[in-house]
Amino acid sequence: VHPVSEMEPGNRDLQEFAAIASHDLQEPLRKIISFGSRLKKDCAPSLDDRGKDYLDRMDRAAHKMQKFIGDLLQYSKVTVQTLPYQRVDLKEVVADVLLDLESRIEESQARVKIDTLPVIEADPMQMHQLFQNLISNALKFHQEGKPPTVNVRHRLLENGWHEIRVEDQ
Repeated sequence: VHPVSEMEPGNRDLQEFAAIASHDLQEPLRKIISFGSRLKKDCAPSLDDRGKDYLDRMDRAAHKMQKFIGDLLQYSKVTVQTLPYQRVDLKEVVADVLLDLESRIEESQARVKIDTLPVIEADPMQMHQLFQNLISNALKFHQEGKPPTVNVRHRLLENGWHEIRVEDQ
């Protein structure tokens, strides 16, 4: 047996763990950043220089951790092989993504509209990552001073394929 092939199951487990861990850490960290931002906005005037310094350090550390988690997620996306497909309810996937992005949606005052979505054969984690990235980008990159609107649309094509669009304004 080739030594590399003996390592593949362990590497795959490690890559899957990296994907799950990075995903699960994102939202709590977003909340830390969000509440830190609120604390800075609402309480900074009453803090002394030392307290403001602590807030700044917390903010920098949280953003550094956010970048690290993002890098870890990117690594796991590139290296994890596709698992066997299973039935995935995209309505449930998008609902879970919206829960993950709850604080960002609230902060940006975004409007998110979701069409009726199908159940498809897919890798559930990849579908979650796909919608997370698309909706997150739509929330992040929007017209300054105007709350974003995100529409997730679905239509069944004549050939039986599903067309799903994530549109932002």
